[in-house]
Amino acid sequence: QIDSPSQTTPLLEMSDRTRSRFSVKKVKPTTYSNIGEMSMGKFGKYAVEFSTFFSQLGFCCVFLSFSGNLMHELVRTTEGLKSVPLYIWMICGLPIVVPLTWIRRLKYFAIPNMIATLIIFGGSLYVMMDSVAVVAAGEGEQNWSCSSSIKNTSTDSYLSQDKKYSSESGACFWINFETYPAFLGTAVYAFEGITMILPIYNSMRNKKALVPLIWKVLGGLTIIMSTFGAVSFYAFGSATKPIVLSNLPHQGRVVVSFLFIFVALFMFPLTIFPAANIVENTLSLPSQNSGKKWYKNLIRAVLSALCLIVSIGAGKSINKLVALIGAVFCVPLALVYPSLFYLYSGCAEYMNADMSTADRPWTASKVLAVAILVIGVTSTLMSSYYAVKDLFTN
Repeated sequence: QIDSPSQTTPLLEMSDRTRSRFSVKKVKPTTYSNIGEMSMGKFGKYAVEFSTFFSQLGFCCVFLSFSGNLMHELVRTTEGLKSVPLYIWMICGLPIVVPLTWIRRLKYFAIPNMIATLIIFGGSLYVMMDSVAVVAAGEGEQNWSCSSSIKNTSTDSYLSQDKKYSSESGACFWINFETYPAFLGTAVYAFEGITMILPIYNSMRNKKALVPLIWKVLGGLTIIMSTFGAVSFYAFGSATKPIVLSNLPHQGRVVVSFLFIFVALFMFPLTIFPAANIVENTLSLPSQNSGKKWYKNLIRAVLSALCLIVSIGAGKSINKLVALIGAVFCVPLALVYPSLFYLYSGCAEYMNADMSTADRPWTASKVLAVAILVIGVTSTLMSSYYAVKDLFTN
């Protein structure tokens, strides 16, 4: 039972908006959509479920696109396979992921998930080491004039360069204003686990440790991803591919690519799980022993097929697909909804007002929430516009 909101978890312990404004509803929100419903009614619930549903499906689209693009590039030098179209390789992943989505007990994915984590860590370390080696050997980007957009990104140019990554178009050392708006969506996409915060919170014995833990985890991830991106781009410059694994030497690229394909395909069923649950709950299907097992399996198969269609439509533009998903669905989940719910629910007033005195509405926490809300809405609109424009005009 929750008796009062705390300053460390303002959205996790939600106050009930009643006439007294500070009367507290003794309820434990278990999901992100619960908080939305407690704050803004059905609109808040449906807004969260809408963004969660399409963001999770978007991640699955990226997994199929990622694995298909990697396979397509790996076989470009293989006789008999180099003429196979990209969409065929994407389709090949569907018979693998669909049966995996029918597994409902997530505990069975514990070991594959652990292996996938180790592969991601090892593969990222390998890419970092190769990037450092390129810089140390003086074979990386030399032209930082930011003279034109990053256009020299065809597969053939990479295969012919053989680790000579400098090109006629100058890379932008600090910032490329032509692509920065779309980059915002990609950056937020990297923090795709926002919907898991509440389940983690509810499973914690010491709930007060959550916020310090979030600061440490997100801070560490930000440093790691920023360093990884900066070092890789400094090495490859304007020749950096949407999938940086394609910048690796052929020998190392084959092994690492196959490992990452394994990761993408086994992460697919875990990622589509929340989206499938939203559909099943909307259709009022019982979670267990419903007698409609194959009906649920059909739902998951159809969702997987829809992801495949989107992946085929995106083709080689996986970076633009990531930017679009991040801008339209991930930014609201990460920045817009938390601030909006925090303000609308009355938590800001409750936390910062003296119960025996008049309300003090414009406190530091409320100003900060409004600032984050403005940044989130602006980023969503701007990033979505440029992501859609970039995806459909190139």
